[in-house]
Amino acid sequence: MRKLNPWIVIPALSVGLLVGWLGWIATDVSCRADQAPGGPGCPLAATIVGIVCLIGATIGLTVVLALTGRSIGEYRDQKDREG
Repeated sequence: MRKLNPWIVIPALSVGLLVGWLGWIATDVSCRADQAPGGPGCPLAATIVGIVCLIGATIGLTVVLALTGRSIGEYRDQKDREG
């Protein structure tokens, strides 16, 4: 198994946390808009949406960063062979 690359994992996790937090905030605010002022919101739905956003963004960004890193590595290898 390959070792985790911190140049991929750390940005993907930090962006995933940000997207999860934004998903939680957006869901919580939209739930409060449907209720009386000062209502409790819907913490369960907001938490579920936040977790789903976190997982989706982290996986998606990890794939993009891994493929980008791999293609840059292949490009450099090809340039080294040519020159």
